[in-house]
Amino acid sequence: MVFAPVGTNLVERTFTPRPPTASTVDVWSDAARLALTYWEKLTREPALSAPFREHCGHCAATLLSFVNQQPV
Repeated sequence: MVFAPVGTNLVERTFTPRPPTASTVDVWSDAARLALTYWEKLTREPALSAPFREHCGHCAATLLSFVNQQPV
């Protein structure tokens, strides 16, 4: 929902993954994996504009980089 419009206006926002917290640590890696799958799926969605598909690709890359930096 980070990119949801406000009324009829599109608001430029940046996707910033957050590390797990004490209350999310048990599901965080599964959620991150599912989110990455989702971002990658959006990059191939023809109903989305080319610029937004590209933006989704950047979000996927950001998340993948973030996940790879997390301790195992």
